[in-house]
Amino acid sequence: LSIFSAGSDQHGLTETLDFLGVASLMSGDLIASARYYEQAVELWRALGDRQGLVSSLVFYAGRGGVYFTSTVVCTETSGAECLRDAEEAVALAGQLGLRSGEAFARIFLGLCLGPRGDYGRAFSSAETGLNIAIEIEHGPWMATGYLLLGILSLELLALSSARQHLEKALALAKECGSLFLLRDATAFLASTCIAQGEYIRAEVVLDEVFGTETPGKTMQTMAQRLIWYARAELELARAHPEQALTILDQLISTARYVEDGRVIPHVWHLRGKVLIALGRVEEAEVVLCSARDAAQGQGARPLLWRICVTQGKLYRTQAKREQAEEAFSLARTIIEE
Repeated sequence: LSIFSAGSDQHGLTETLDFLGVASLMSGDLIASARYYEQAVELWRALGDRQGLVSSLVFYAGRGGVYFTSTVVCTETSGAECLRDAEEAVALAGQLGLRSGEAFARIFLGLCLGPRGDYGRAFSSAETGLNIAIEIEHGPWMATGYLLLGILSLELLALSSARQHLEKALALAKECGSLFLLRDATAFLASTCIAQGEYIRAEVVLDEVFGTETPGKTMQTMAQRLIWYARAELELARAHPEQALTILDQLISTARYVEDGRVIPHVWHLRGKVLIALGRVEEAEVVLCSARDAAQGQGARPLLWRICVTQGKLYRTQAKREQAEEAFSLARTIIEE
């Protein structure tokens, strides 16, 4: 950066910011990534380079949270701002005739829409992006498109469809040699198998990626962290809450910015369920309240209703009927919306 700044090479500077942005994103530091991409977007606009702008806008749109970032701290950016950037990337790519860029921008828009509960638009965007990727035979974007369709189906509890899409995504990720996509597809496929009660299949899927690796050494990247989150889900499903808690505590201790009091709602929610399984209900109540507040702040409605259901069940076991009904009522309202 210093070299390019000193030499007034604005294109070189912007490309370097782009590189640092994606490197920070993959390592799970969304806050640093957003800072780099914010500068890159500004410079691409100043240079009038709309093709460069498309790529930066796509990744910049992920700063407020997408499916792949569920185990890291996100920026405190409104969903509307993130969607605006993703939609601009889609429009620009279409205007410029960038088929590959449009495919990815549309898929990434779906990745932004899904966690906020806008499933209709998310599916439409994913399918359009995937069709373009198939048309131009772009392996990584095809894998990402099937991955998104699988995640959306899992979110809507259409487990058979989710399994089919995610198996396809995993096969394509192996073909194109993308370690990031391989790990992401593995994590969500394992979660789907767990939801289907197929714990042995989930374990086999996870072992193919990590085997007997220990958590602390393999939690450096965003994709690795998703794998360990799925492993914690599996341990809880198999009635091994102590092992699940060990994994989740390491996910938290290795996450950036949690020492500043920031919350990762997906991780906190699963930790709350683990604490309930361990009989540590008072701790669970505190953790779930933090998860609920964070999910509300991020506009993560699909996660929010799930947290509310967990809270309602906990309150019911404590004979806190009024609080339980309040939690269930909010969950019902969100689901209907």
